[in-house]
Amino acid sequence: MKRFKCKECGYIHIGNEAPEVCPVCAYDKSVFVEMDQVVEGQKINYTLIEDLDDISIKILRQLIDSTSRLAAVASAMAKSAFMEDDLEKEEYFNNIALELLDQAAIYMIYSGEFLEVSSGANKLELEKKLENEMNKVDKFIESISDMDLTEVVDVLEDNKKNLKALMI
Repeated sequence: MKRFKCKECGYIHIGNEAPEVCPVCAYDKSVFVEMDQVVEGQKINYTLIEDLDDISIKILRQLIDSTSRLAAVASAMAKSAFMEDDLEKEEYFNNIALELLDQAAIYMIYSGEFLEVSSGANKLELEKKLENEMNKVDKFIESISDMDLTEVVDVLEDNKKNLKALMI
């Protein structure tokens, strides 16, 4: 497969030839240039893999899910190491968590299912999803309200505040 880059908007297309029309900026095929192999240190542009069969899509979705979960597990392990004052293991687990999150992000880009056509649209979509997650946290807090879990509720409320502060 070859890679073609739109000179107008930067869209990267993977295929045997450039598309007739850029799906992002709608310029015709003439604005696409074939990209050379990526050399070391050069920025890599990831893009949607088109024409995946059902089995490949299913495997890609499983990779997204399992890699994301492993990242959460590694992050939890880092927090445990921090509480044990084991800074070496905390750094180890954090580095693994970040690498796994990066890999999951690449799988998401390859799938194209979770992304909009522009960063601005992605920002709005992510904010909607974050609002939905905060509503789920509220429901969880409500479901444990009759238990003596003040510290847990405080952590959850702080998490919500942190997310809201990031949504600017």
